[in-house]
Amino acid sequence: MKTKKIYIIDDDKLTVKLMTMLIKKNQFCDEIYSFFSAQSALEELKINSDDSDKIPDAILLDLNMPIMDGWQFMD
Repeated sequence: MKTKKIYIIDDDKLTVKLMTMLIKKNQFCDEIYSFFSAQSALEELKINSDDSDKIPDAILLDLNMPIMDGWQFMD
């Protein structure tokens, strides 16, 4: 059985902490991965692109971030 994974991509550490707490409290998924920049999340996705078990089931993405924003990440 595939483990459910979620990526949280947000430059605000408080937002990441609150989302993590809510996800855990509601047992939304098994594994949570936090990224404070879109570039690091994109690199992780590229590394794991060949293995479908390592791809997240959902991504919570902040659209307004410095350097690479959420829109650029989606492109």
